[in-house]
Amino acid sequence: MLKRIIFDVDNTLIKWKSIYDKTYEYALDELGIKYTREELNKVIEASNTYENYYDYFDKENMSKLVSKFSNLNIPNTFVDVWMKYLSDCYDEDDKKVLDTLKYLSNKYELVILSNWFSYSQIKRLKALGMDKYFKEMIFTDSVKNNLLSQINGKNVSLDAIYNDIRWKSAVLFDNEQVTITSIILTGSYSD
Repeated sequence: MLKRIIFDVDNTLIKWKSIYDKTYEYALDELGIKYTREELNKVIEASNTYENYYDYFDKENMSKLVSKFSNLNIPNTFVDVWMKYLSDCYDEDDKKVLDTLKYLSNKYELVILSNWFSYSQIKRLKALGMDKYFKEMIFTDSVKNNLLSQINGKNVSLDAIYNDIRWKSAVLFDNEQVTITSIILTGSYSD
């Protein structure tokens, strides 16, 4: 019996649009970092390929990788400044899912499981009125590199989830018996 539905945020609940890539420019400009178009593209490439180098998102590692890719002197504060701009990246069209979330939340326990930073994700979910439908929200900065987390007292193996970015399935462990009780919904579409 299906008990909970676990959602990713980006390209599942909130569609990522290429215009949001401007947030990199805003962050670099605010930090007073001069850059060329090529260096900016390397900054974007670094953040888009981050998961190829690290198992979980970490602000310091993200800043280091962006510095390495772009050959720019990126401070550790880069991610905080960038998150400030990212938290405003949503569109009114994203609200089209609200009726579905309301319906599902009356039948199932809804959970957010995102490998992204909580600050920008929570702010976006609240701005769209989605947050109220979720019983629990788990983000990379709350889990860190601990690959076991708790969802309602049940251990969920995040290792299986992180190794499969599309999160097609998750296994919840109840004592020693393996039981599949969740469906995880993600997407990969762009404008």
